[in-house]
Amino acid sequence: MMPSNHTILLISLIPASCILIGSIFAGFFKLKKNLLSNFQHFVAGILIAAVALELIPPITKSPSLSIVFGLALGAIAMLVLKGISDKIGTKSSGLITASMIDLMIDGVILAITFLAGLKSGFVVALALSFETLSLSFTIRSTLHQQKISTNRQFITLLLLLIALPLGALIGTGVISVLPPLWLNELLAFGIAALLFLAIEELLGKAHQKPETLLPPALFFAGFIIIFCLKIMITQST
Repeated sequence: MMPSNHTILLISLIPASCILIGSIFAGFFKLKKNLLSNFQHFVAGILIAAVALELIPPITKSPSLSIVFGLALGAIAMLVLKGISDKIGTKSSGLITASMIDLMIDGVILAITFLAGLKSGFVVALALSFETLSLSFTIRSTLHQQKISTNRQFITLLLLLIALPLGALIGTGVISVLPPLWLNELLAFGIAALLFLAIEELLGKAHQKPETLLPPALFFAGFIIIFCLKIMITQST
């Protein structure tokens, strides 16, 4: 059963609040590039595990070419958004715009993943919480390096806090007007978007730094944590 819009909105506040937590933390502690890279690997492991364990199984129960279309459409949409983001550049205004778009997409994905069930939605919400935490570290560091005023940083934080819940509301609105036959295709779209996020936005950026054995170890640690969580949820039902 699909949770109510009110429930999805409340749950979307969990990853949104991690933006605030991460921004405050980054304001007091400067993260070194290797630490950020390690954390990005850990988050990528969590995201990929959430997709593999919670989102892919439901759509394999009734496979069809239309699901392949949903996956392809999700991949194309993320590639287009990536291209737009690259053209915007790394200046503060461009970074804020790109980050808001990413967070709104996260919100839409969160709403879509509740199609797989309430428990799956919670697992994805947890995964997105770590992703928004990683994003907040990057944004706060960039704004500080570009010597953006405190007032502008505060406004940026507010905009980012609103973006993900707004995306969740948009996602629930889209789901409510589409026929039930499209639900698996929407879920496939969300799978492609989350995989793109993990591989391109997290692992892609993390691999720009010199690497040791620790980052891949943290990737598997994140994956195993979600796997253990899945086992506990399954045994509790």
